[in-house]
Amino acid sequence: MDQDDFKHEVIISYDHFLQVESEWDQLTHLYNSPIFLTWNWLNYWWKVFHKPRMNMLIIILRKGDSIIAIAPFYQDNKELRFIGTGEEEFEEVSPEYLDLICNAEYADIFSEKIAEILSEMHNDWRCLVVNNVLDNSILIKNTVPLLKRRRHIVFINFRGIKFEIVLPNSWDDYIKSVKSRFRTKIRTRLRKMTTQDGYTIKTLSDMDAATAWSYLKELHDKRWKFKNQRGALESENFRSFHLQVIKWLLDTKGLVELNIVFFHDSPVTAIYNFGSNGTLHFYQSGFDPKYAKKFAPAHSVILLSIKNAIETKNITNFDLMIGSRNSYKKDYTENTTNAFNIIIYNNTLMSVLSSLKPILKGILRAIKNISKQD
Repeated sequence: MDQDDFKHEVIISYDHFLQVESEWDQLTHLYNSPIFLTWNWLNYWWKVFHKPRMNMLIIILRKGDSIIAIAPFYQDNKELRFIGTGEEEFEEVSPEYLDLICNAEYADIFSEKIAEILSEMHNDWRCLVVNNVLDNSILIKNTVPLLKRRRHIVFINFRGIKFEIVLPNSWDDYIKSVKSRFRTKIRTRLRKMTTQDGYTIKTLSDMDAATAWSYLKELHDKRWKFKNQRGALESENFRSFHLQVIKWLLDTKGLVELNIVFFHDSPVTAIYNFGSNGTLHFYQSGFDPKYAKKFAPAHSVILLSIKNAIETKNITNFDLMIGSRNSYKKDYTENTTNAFNIIIYNNTLMSVLSSLKPILKGILRAIKNISKQD
């Protein structure tokens, strides 16, 4: 391809970001990008979690007048991240499958352009941090090898496994696809829950989003307090962000569910799913621990969502998202993809020295462990 056919621009202001909404939406739809890279998702995150020290650094590649690739970065002091990440740990939105918004045809050209821009601003950044990146991503297949050749230090650590169900034509077909042991559990769990006295399920068609969210939070908090841990739903920023996402998806007839199971008037379990381009992501759930031994409410509500997704017909994939190698999610599907966390260090002396910190910390931890054993 002739390099003269391409030109780039760097968005550093929110006003400029607002101007590319339509083109951005067209691109994420064309490339089948996950919801976590859509313009609205990133816009809502920026409005809720942006801090004065953060500055947009969105790299765009055009062919003629059309946008063909986007790298949705921002800069926080000397650290580069994807927009949608980097908030405080207790209120992390935790988007997954982050990648350049690009297709294979332009992946190498765009990676070269990103490398050139990062080289030009080498004194302004120390590292680029990207979490939850799939091993078939453009970042891992194209960008990282190129940056390594340019002598950047890259750490790639295993994050977990994406578990995704490619939905069959019918619920019976899905049940037949899982192992016999789990097949029995599916039938038992759903029968026990749906035949309970006073069983009802309410959706966003039955209540407003704020009310549904309050039930989700209540059940989520009960689950984590039972474990003596703090849940993410305690954050007001987290709530504000997701209520905006829910409103957007409802207004545009997008994929979103916030379903609450009740026994009479008592909330028992809840699930929050959303998605785009035919994929529904299982994002969050909660349940009352007192029902855990009776019918595994967390599993039961996931199964109801899968069944509904199959019957809806406009959903092709149900994504359980990233879990560990031993996650309960492995019972639901054998369709998996490995995911990684990436840190790319600048090739300046100070950045190289910074890259040694995690290595030295690991050595010190190992020494301490050996000392304890002695």
